[in-house]
Amino acid sequence: MMWYEILREYLQIILNWPFLGAVLLFWFVFYYKKEIRTILNRMRLNKIGVAEFGQVEVEEVKSEIQITPTQSIGSSPNWEFMYYGKVIAEITAQSLLWLNNIGSSTKLHLFQNMVMLPSIPDIAVEKEAQFSAMLNYKFIEQDGEVYRVSQKGKEFLRYYRFIA
Repeated sequence: MMWYEILREYLQIILNWPFLGAVLLFWFVFYYKKEIRTILNRMRLNKIGVAEFGQVEVEEVKSEIQITPTQSIGSSPNWEFMYYGKVIAEITAQSLLWLNNIGSSTKLHLFQNMVMLPSIPDIAVEKEAQFSAMLNYKFIEQDGEVYRVSQKGKEFLRYYRFIA
């Protein structure tokens, strides 16, 4: 058997569709592993009461958690903050961290210093969405003209180890 016949046999094996399909599948899983992990985490959370589109009935989840008198609150997972970690973008948490670091800010000053990704098409809408999320989840509180990080917001930042 000549070397070119051996080469042809190997090429027939390598260029066969099952082998190429397996290579493409492994590449796809490796390239999109972060997105696949996110989808699997969502599927795992669906089993504890999180709806398919990321909405949760917090009271439903809280009712499933039973804390015995010997179990401390700190040892159980904070389901509410786990949910917020899924629905609040990391850039919103970074904006909340900025506000926590400076103490207080007016809405205009906060909007000027919000963390934004360069790929966002409409920055004004994104800033308003970040602000609304922080306000609706009670991570910030209004004190006259200025906004401060609330106690709940500080606990959220501590939970995700943004602050000590």
